[in-house]
Amino acid sequence: MQYPLTPRKISASAVQLATVRVKFEESSYEQRIATRSTPQRIFKLDHTWLTAAEEQQLIDFFTACQGAVKAFSFFNYLDGNTYNCRFKADELRFDRINKQFANVSLELETC
Repeated sequence: MQYPLTPRKISASAVQLATVRVKFEESSYEQRIATRSTPQRIFKLDHTWLTAAEEQQLIDFFTACQGAVKAFSFFNYLDGNTYNCRFKADELRFDRINKQFANVSLELETC
């Protein structure tokens, strides 16, 4: 599946690693373990002035992906790369501008 819309703006892009810290009480020694060998990317997408049809297209895609469950392809027009992503949250919240248009901001994370 391919992310269906081109965002108006990619307002943030982050690279995230995951580390587990284990602290031993007696010696105060701390051990750190990387839980991921490659960094995870996070993209914040802003869609503005979505028409009702575009809004429904995004809702249908979000539903087909079961929110954050299923992965899909996302083309990042800023760097020209395609990433395997998931929605970061199980909620898609629209800010209604008027009866015909809405805005939505959402986050994707690579898997």
